[in-house]
Amino acid sequence: MPFENLKAVILTHQDIDHIGGAPALTQKAGHDITIYAHELECPYIEGGLPLIKTDISRMTKEKAASLPEEMRQLSKTLRR
Repeated sequence: MPFENLKAVILTHQDIDHIGGAPALTQKAGHDITIYAHELECPYIEGGLPLIKTDISRMTKEKAASLPEEMRQLSKTLRR
């Protein structure tokens, strides 16, 4: 199917490798794309809650240090 025909995307869970490309995908499409996700995942996907696997308080120091600076700052902001 051509990319231009994409109408919807299903996000199975809020891991960054599943949701990270969604904003760019919807922008590149140039038309509305419906994003489907379970209602319990929505606060994480929409940014209201920090992603579980990128919540610095749940990570080892080594894993937290490997995150890009903007992700570390975002995680700190969302936890307040």
